Amino acid sequence: MRDKGSVNRVARQRDRELVRIYHRLLRENPAAGAGELMRELALAPSPRFWITEERAADVMRQMRRGRWESSVHVCQRRRMFEEIKRRCERMMAAGDDLRTAVRRVVNSPAPEFYLTEGSVRTILYRELRRRGRE
Repeated sequence: MRDKGSVNRVARQRDRELVRIYHRLLRENPAAGAGELMRELALAPSPRFWITEERAADVMRQMRRGRWESSVHVCQRRRMFEEIKRRCERMMAAGDDLRTAVRRVVNSPAPEFYLTEGSVRTILYRELRRRGRE
């Protein structure tokens, strides 16, 4: 189980990617309101699943053993883990072991960022402020 307060090692990369896509969306639709942009950004395809391979493998093992309590996870994370599991099961049926399947899935494009609009707004504004200070 992940320790409370632990930081995702890929979070900075995710944050930079959110800013990059935000600027692209803003160029494509400069008249869009902030709420509309946050919705589009939350649902935008992502270049990968924003979770470490180790954490994803741990959750996949728990899910396969029936020990993973999905009710304690927020909806977005649960949906992400279910998508990872679905893809891993398909790869394992084709002969991959769990570790290989997880590595391939986590590093493959994801259908969305699996974040709420509020989380996107918080991450985006924090990253924009950080860039402004540099």
